[in-house]
Amino acid sequence: MSNSPIGRPQLRALTGLRLFAALAIFNVHFLPNLVGVPPEVQYCYDALRSAGVAGVSMFFALSGFILAYSYDSVLFNRTALRRFYVSRISRIYPVYMLGMLWFAPFILIHRFSVEGSHDAIIKSATSFLPTALLVQSWTHPRLAVSWNGPGWSLSVEAAFYLLFPFVAPTIRKMQTSAQLKIAGLALICSATMSIVFPIVCGGWRYIDEFVRFNPIFQIPTFVFGVALGGYYLNTKVDRVTPNILTVAALTGILMVVLVSPMLPRLLVHNTIFLPLFGMLFVGLARGGVGSRLLSHPIIVLLGESSYALYILQFSIGLTMLYIVNGFILQDYFSNMESIRASGFGSYWMLLLISSLISILVFKRFEAPLRERLRGALLRS
Repeated sequence: MSNSPIGRPQLRALTGLRLFAALAIFNVHFLPNLVGVPPEVQYCYDALRSAGVAGVSMFFALSGFILAYSYDSVLFNRTALRRFYVSRISRIYPVYMLGMLWFAPFILIHRFSVEGSHDAIIKSATSFLPTALLVQSWTHPRLAVSWNGPGWSLSVEAAFYLLFPFVAPTIRKMQTSAQLKIAGLALICSATMSIVFPIVCGGWRYIDEFVRFNPIFQIPTFVFGVALGGYYLNTKVDRVTPNILTVAALTGILMVVLVSPMLPRLLVHNTIFLPLFGMLFVGLARGGVGSRLLSHPIIVLLGESSYALYILQFSIGLTMLYIVNGFILQDYFSNMESIRASGFGSYWMLLLISSLISILVFKRFEAPLRERLRGALLRS
């Protein structure tokens, strides 16, 4: 099975890794609160949950890495550009729209419950088109999450896709040392922007959301992934290196997780894990024990369905509240915290149901519709 337009073998371990990025974000939203535990246990638990926001930066960097790997030999002429953009939109849009439409009844009921009808109609109407066009994160940060919250990151991905054909050819021509320098420069840019902008615009109430959601602040993460993907393709390493890289990366990630509550939240969200993620990508792509574990067919299937798990998590959670409450229409969005408050039984049930639905969506909706949409668009 290939994930590349030029027939490169699929990096199955990195597909499996996507599952853990999705789980990290799922846990940020739904992992229950601990009660009555020793302080050190509470600290470690809270650190694990708070660090989960870095799952988004893992997705962004991994996207750059995989695209660089998959399109390494593609010359982006007019035909190749068209095929690239058709492939990308066919990949993300069906499940994206499914998530948006599934979430719509819940957010509309919420708006009409907490706002006047006029304001609810205006807000819903003015935010629908940018969200449908995948540009909601490019403007005001409140618009980014005005419909299906997780969809903001797909708006950022859309910006990456526009940028990739014009950035990747330059990076892939570089020597490995220059590619590493580009990756390092991207890290510096990401950290600098995450620190400086909140200071300069500290009086703006939406500055935190702006730095998290706007593509400008995530482009360095994507470029970092593209540069690492080029570096991976242009280098060869000793057999023992994959295991060393993977273990070192996982050890470093665990250490940063433990100190993450003491770090600026925007650095945790955007930057601080990136060097370790890069080591992990290269180590797993090279092979080794970790690569074999993540290449297990079940893990790969869950990784393939992780996009649906990510996009549909709120919709599934709200639907469960609707069912548990006897199919009564009410503002469940305002009570979403009750899922977390329900304890670990509800958490595991939600995770299991969400995983099964995501696999079903991937197998019966996402994968087949992707191919049909791609074929239809290329024929038009």
